Amino acid sequence: MDESIPKLGTFTPGEPPVVFELVLDDHVPFVNPSDFGLTCEFVKPNDYFVTSGDAVAKTKALERDLWALAAVLRRQLNSRSPASFKRYEKAVWGAAGKARALLNRLIKARGSACFLETDYDDHRLLCIPKNPRR
Repeated sequence: MDESIPKLGTFTPGEPPVVFELVLDDHVPFVNPSDFGLTCEFVKPNDYFVTSGDAVAKTKALERDLWALAAVLRRQLNSRSPASFKRYEKAVWGAAGKARALLNRLIKARGSACFLETDYDDHRLLCIPKNPRR
């Protein structure tokens, strides 16, 4: 595959390229509870982009699930919660905010196209603005 494919965030939104690479870890980090010494629920952003489909719709689902997880963690939080649980909950809230920022970037990158199709090529997640056929 051509190495000249730009990554999301490295081009001006007014002139999006025909194809660009989405490096999900650059935008929405995976918050692993084991990094905080916990065994509880988690959301893996890469799992949302396993199949092809609309990147905007996938990011909306990711954002919704991160906000839901953050709300569940907030309800479980109490004065006896360990400090690591509080740090994990805060990191999940941060990841949900980054998912919103990614969604805004993808909407701008989509431009006037109806969809922002995802496709894997050579272990890279590519995004291609597309319109339905007529």
